[in-house]
Amino acid sequence: MKSMLWASACVLLLVIYAVFVIVYRLFIHPLSKFPGPKLAAATKWYECYFDLAKSNGGEFAWEIDHMHKKYGPVIRVNPDEIHVKDPAAYEVIYAKSPTHRDKWPPAASMSGTPLATFGTVSHDLHRKRRLAISPFFSRKFIINAEKIFKDQVEHLSRNLQSCYQSGNVLDLRVTYLAFTTDTICRLAFGGALGLQDDTRGADDWAETMEAVARLTPLIKQFPFLLSVSTAFATPSMPQKNMHYRATEFLKQVNSNDEVEEMDEKAKLFHFINESTLPSEEKSSKRLAQEGFALIAAGSETTARILTIATFHILDNPDILRRLQVELKDVLRGRTELPSLDVLRELLWLTAVVKETLRIAALITSRLPVMAPTELHVAGWTIPSNVSLE
Repeated sequence: MKSMLWASACVLLLVIYAVFVIVYRLFIHPLSKFPGPKLAAATKWYECYFDLAKSNGGEFAWEIDHMHKKYGPVIRVNPDEIHVKDPAAYEVIYAKSPTHRDKWPPAASMSGTPLATFGTVSHDLHRKRRLAISPFFSRKFIINAEKIFKDQVEHLSRNLQSCYQSGNVLDLRVTYLAFTTDTICRLAFGGALGLQDDTRGADDWAETMEAVARLTPLIKQFPFLLSVSTAFATPSMPQKNMHYRATEFLKQVNSNDEVEEMDEKAKLFHFINESTLPSEEKSSKRLAQEGFALIAAGSETTARILTIATFHILDNPDILRRLQVELKDVLRGRTELPSLDVLRELLWLTAVVKETLRIAALITSRLPVMAPTELHVAGWTIPSNVSLE
C-alpha cells in the first residue's frame, strides 16, 4: 500500500512539475513574446519528433522554414532558441571579432571534442585556440605545401585510372574521403594514414563519419548519450592514430628534439606548442582532439564538395567539354601538374569550384550563438545570452 502511495505521489509531482514548466515557458519565459508554434515553445519533444521520428529524421530544418512562412522572419523554434530568416541579420548575429559571441553549449558539444577549437563554447577561449592554429590555414603554408597537394592528386589519379582500366565500380564518396583524409594528415602531421591504398580502412572511416552524422540529431536531443557512446564505441583509425601522434609529439618536445624534425612530423601540433597558449592547453588530450576535429571536419566536407562537383560536371556534357578544353590548354607541354597560382587563373575551373560551393550544403546542422548583450534584428529585440541563429 505504501509503495502505491509513493508511486502515486511521484507521478503527481511529475505532472505538477510538467505543468509548471509548460506554463512558465508559454507565459513567463523571456522568449514567451516571440511568435511560433505553442507546442514548440512548450517542449523540445516537438523538435525531437521532426529530427528523429518523422520520415527518415532530420526534418526539423524544413519545419523551421514552414514556421517562418507562417509566423515571420523571427520565430521561437523551441523553448530556448530563436531563429531568424533575414539576410540583413547575418552580420549582426554572426558578427566578426572582436564582437563577443559564445557558442550554444548543446550545439558545440555535439562534436564530442570540447577541447578542440570547434567544440569550444567561450568566445575568448575560442579566439585564443583559433589564433594558435591560424598559421596552418595561411596562404604561405598552403603555397609551401604545394608538393603535398600534387603528390596526393597524382595518387588519386592513378587509383582512378586503375579502376577505369580494370572496369571496376568504386564509391566516389569513399574514394574522395580517403584522398582528403590522407591529404590533411600529410599537411598537418607529416604522414598520411594510407587510406588511398587501404580500401577496408577507407570504408571503415566512411562508416564512422556516416554514423556520426546520423547520431548528431539524437545527441542534440539527449546530450548524455554522447558520453555513453564514447565509452562503448570502438575508436576509428584516425582517432587512435591521433592519440598516438599527440603522445609521440609531446615525448619529442620533452626530449628536446630539434624543432625542424618536429615541424616535419606534426606541423599542427607544433603551431599549438609554439603559441602563447598556457601549458594546460598543450596537453596530449587537447592536441589529439584538435587534430581529430581537423581531420573529421576537413575531410568529409571537402570530399562531399568533390563528389557533388564530379556528378554535376559529368551530368552536364557542355560543362565537361569546356572544362576539358581549358585544362588541356594549361597542361599542354607540361611534365607535371600546374601550380596553384596557374589554376587560380582558369575561369571555368574557378566557376565550377564557386558554383559547387554555392549549391552544396557544407554544414547541415544549425550553429546557434549567444550574445552577452541585447541584439536588434528584423524589428525584434533579442534578450542577452539567448540561443540565436
